Amino acid sequence: MLENVEKIRVAIFAAQFNGAQEETTEKLILAFQKRGCQALAVAGGGGSELAQSFDIGLLRVDDEGINSTAEQAANAAEKAGLFFTDGHQSKKVTRDKSLSAQCFDQAGLKQPHTEVVANRGHKSNIIGPTIAKPISGGRSQQIAAFPDALSAVRDYPLEEFLLQERIAHPISWRVIVADEQVVVSYKRTMPNDDAVVAAVSAGAIREYCQPGEDLKKLALDMAQATNVAIAGVDILQDRNGRLCALEINTNFGFETGPSSVGARIAEAVADCSISHYRASQPVSG
Repeated sequence: MLENVEKIRVAIFAAQFNGAQEETTEKLILAFQKRGCQALAVAGGGGSELAQSFDIGLLRVDDEGINSTAEQAANAAEKAGLFFTDGHQSKKVTRDKSLSAQCFDQAGLKQPHTEVVANRGHKSNIIGPTIAKPISGGRSQQIAAFPDALSAVRDYPLEEFLLQERIAHPISWRVIVADEQVVVSYKRTMPNDDAVVAAVSAGAIREYCQPGEDLKKLALDMAQATNVAIAGVDILQDRNGRLCALEINTNFGFETGPSSVGARIAEAVADCSISHYRASQPVSG
């Protein structure tokens, strides 16, 4: 645990839409308080006033909260000089799945073949089953499976979207990383092969386990490729055990696991935020 941080003031920007998100915010506040910080949940305010009142900003806004008063306040505070470990640029890259896919490609990371569909005339190079999903967003919203790319381009409700090769019978891994360290990892398996999204809310079975070296390396490489310090990394493993990068999220949820796991993640987020803030300050003397 970091010491001598009693003067650090932390603003957790959160749009409170549901009990789960409130639980996440509460765990973060407690983690910062245990480290001697002053931590408050903030739902709005002026940028200059917030930048003067706090030292660290942490944005915890999911898709429901995009462009909410909490996010607008966080963006204004960052422009006014408030420190964020993963600021606006990191959010932009992780929310726009086409940008994160470009980062993975530039870093040489294996991922499902991915294309941006801009209109109904798109000619795809993907052969076989595909997955279509919005370019921006998370929480598995509007993800759909199609037997081929032609069907997806023709029938998916959005005209501009992300088209990906569908990995058959995958295991979906979620790896939480902070400051180039793996904090928690678990795999999600679906009870049937027809499922499109391996989400716990959709019936996936979650099993916490230690990551293998290959999984750990890929998760950390994905965070490095997108220049993100704190993230929930999604990785697919095919039936032959091969891993491929899928997505990275800076506003990952950790309120649904055991309370001890959620507390451990919150404490890692707090330690990483404090460490990066202190490193950003000029050396006195």
